[in-house]
Amino acid sequence: MFARYADPTRRFRSHTVRHGSGVLTPQGIQTDTLEGSARGHLSLQQLERRCQRLGSFAKQLILPKQTHMYALGDAYRLPIRVSKLRDQPHLSKQELEYLGGFFDGDGCVRAHTDLSGCVLSVTQSVAQASILIMYYKAFGGGVYHHRAGRGFVRESMQWVGSANSASIAAKLTRVSHLKGKQLFIAAQWPHCREKRRAMAAELRYLKHTPQPLRLNVTW
Repeated sequence: MFARYADPTRRFRSHTVRHGSGVLTPQGIQTDTLEGSARGHLSLQQLERRCQRLGSFAKQLILPKQTHMYALGDAYRLPIRVSKLRDQPHLSKQELEYLGGFFDGDGCVRAHTDLSGCVLSVTQSVAQASILIMYYKAFGGGVYHHRAGRGFVRESMQWVGSANSASIAAKLTRVSHLKGKQLFIAAQWPHCREKRRAMAAELRYLKHTPQPLRLNVTW
């Protein structure tokens, strides 16, 4: 009964397919690549092609959304819903300057779509999300998922100021060196709808126009 399978490679060879200079096995792996890898003779071009294929595949992977994050020694379940602080914590000058400097780099001021006010937000990778918790503890608001992780890029989170964005902006305006004008608009948001439209247009202009650095050198 074993006569027809006297050659153990016969069935395997019948399922191989020629591919370029190598042979594709039923598992889709080129035998010349396997042999070259075993001998340690992979060429630079082969390694580059392999890295390109792996990189292209990795970019298509959408990472699962994180449900928790750890920051400043505590664990937080995500998302962190909007909260209003009953008692605003006292921030030292150094703490406020630190938050203002971070806002200059990664903060955003934008008008609500209905022009009812402004929204303040700070976006950061989940691996560096401690700063978002600092904003949350200092000003209230909430921390939400911003963009899903994909490939080698980590998921990003975003702190969003709550309804008291005007008071937050008023505090940050004093210590901001780059976005002071935007924060001032948010802090002084007008009641007149026509003026609100003008201020929203001014915000868009400031976002696309380099601003002079307002910095007092102390040394």
